[in-house]
Amino acid sequence: MEYKNKAFAQFTFSIIKPVAISFTFLYLLFAVAQYYILSIGYKNLMVIMALSTSFYFGIVSLLLYKKTNLFKYHILLSFSLILVPSINTFVHLWIFKDSLQTSLLLLIVVFSGFIIYSKQLFYATISITILFLVFVAYHFNFDSYWVYFLFTIVPAIVLAIAANITLNNNFKKIEEANYQVTVKNTELKKANEILVNQSNQLKQNIIIQEQARHEADLANNYKTEFLANMSHEIRTPLNGVIGFSDLLIQTELNANQKEYIKIINSSAKSLLEVVNNILDFSKIEAGKIEIENEIVNLKELETQVIDIVKFQIEQKKLKLEISNSADIPNFILSDSLRLKQILVNLLGNAIKFTNKGKIEFKIETINIFENNKQTLRFSIIDTGIGIEFKNQKKIFEAFTQEDSTTTRKFGGSGLGLPISNKILNLMNSNLQLESIYGKGSTFYFDVIFDVLKIKPTEVKEESLLNLNSLFIKTPLILVVDDNSINIFLTKILIKNIIPDAKIIEAENGFIALDLFSGNNFNLIIMDILMPVINGYDTTKKIRLQETNNRVPIIGLTAGVMKQEREKCLEAGMDEYLSKPIDKEVLEKTLLKFLTK
Repeated sequence: MEYKNKAFAQFTFSIIKPVAISFTFLYLLFAVAQYYILSIGYKNLMVIMALSTSFYFGIVSLLLYKKTNLFKYHILLSFSLILVPSINTFVHLWIFKDSLQTSLLLLIVVFSGFIIYSKQLFYATISITILFLVFVAYHFNFDSYWVYFLFTIVPAIVLAIAANITLNNNFKKIEEANYQVTVKNTELKKANEILVNQSNQLKQNIIIQEQARHEADLANNYKTEFLANMSHEIRTPLNGVIGFSDLLIQTELNANQKEYIKIINSSAKSLLEVVNNILDFSKIEAGKIEIENEIVNLKELETQVIDIVKFQIEQKKLKLEISNSADIPNFILSDSLRLKQILVNLLGNAIKFTNKGKIEFKIETINIFENNKQTLRFSIIDTGIGIEFKNQKKIFEAFTQEDSTTTRKFGGSGLGLPISNKILNLMNSNLQLESIYGKGSTFYFDVIFDVLKIKPTEVKEESLLNLNSLFIKTPLILVVDDNSINIFLTKILIKNIIPDAKIIEAENGFIALDLFSGNNFNLIIMDILMPVINGYDTTKKIRLQETNNRVPIIGLTAGVMKQEREKCLEAGMDEYLSKPIDKEVLEKTLLKFLTK
């Protein structure tokens, strides 16, 4: 049922309970009074009606006390507060044959019932009060049954008037509260609209971010692919330059020729270093460089680093001092390739910026822990030009040197130190610098290594004749490469290691598959990027054609991305070599697959 003012209706409903309780006891009291006061023939009827009325209001009171969902019966309960007492009065007046009073009472009941049903409770109360006053004015003679009126209609009228007075006092407060609720609802609606707009904007931003991330991933993939292709295109000719210059140095040349060849070789290796630095920097930016720990012979690694820079030191007539503390371990767990890269870079810088004096390479123990861990400090100390204090932070930024004159005078890409520092960050370390301008610099870093308690074993150097005796007799090797210079170089390097080897060449994968079907090869050296059929697909097809023994396939590529090694192994290759080909690495690989 709908109400014009639900709060008002709820309040009037709340006063029904106390009125019903009051009527319960009032009519009980009135029944007792009638029993002892009246002496007429209808006394018992009047007492029974009073008791019935008391019982009715008792039931209503009990229901209202036990249940809270009777609001829908609000009109019925309100009407009963007038109807039931009025029936008592009506019967009383009928017994006393007072037709005018009976008619007035009937009018009160009907009129109040009509107004209550129309849900105008306030007007119902006023109307009933006026009609009752007319009724009282007519009957104001203090007859014996006036007491009866006093205990029937009057309490209901008094309670109704009191309730309406209270309601009138609070009506404005209720309206104000309703107004505040309306205002709050409006504010909440506006706030909700704002939240919906913000939510939609957030969803739009997420879509834009996802799209930007997708585009960034695509750009990064294109960049990686571009770098891989450029690496291949640059390193492939460098493979020929470095490989043949290495071979040429070992031949009989006069002093000038040897000097020229050394310069060619050194220049090619410098260019290779620049290419490697750019690739490393790109991989670091993309988060694709990882530290791969392996057993490292520390003293052997130190010797290898010195051998790499020895020629440059001799050229500049500098003194090299090596000082190691007595307690440095023989074997550690580390990434030998990255550790060597850092040390070669620092020594190369020291040589570049030192014109006279000495360079000191120092390895010392800083801390020894109980769990087979040891902190080692690697230091490169030079007597070169030094670095001004204001520029000491700047040199660790990518593509940046101390100043423009440094680049013009000494060259370099400005990537060596940033790359070294980034790699050290992956080892939980960082590069430190102490320098006095005009006197020299000290670059050092501390790394905690796992120390392995392994005794160094003596490795007997085999002569070429003895080494050759380890290989199978006259191995048949297939070299697959689209670059004729690389094929020529690979054949010479293999022949220098295994003079009796028989080598067949193929310039693409299609020819290689044709040759494989008609020969029993002991080893295949497979270039990766080739026209017609690339090295990956050629390897897969060879594996499908194999019936008996598995032929070892060594991947050969100018790419240096980690994914390329993984792709080679996934395609079915057994090993992976990077260009330029290192003779010692090639020798170890051939020993691995072609020994008796």
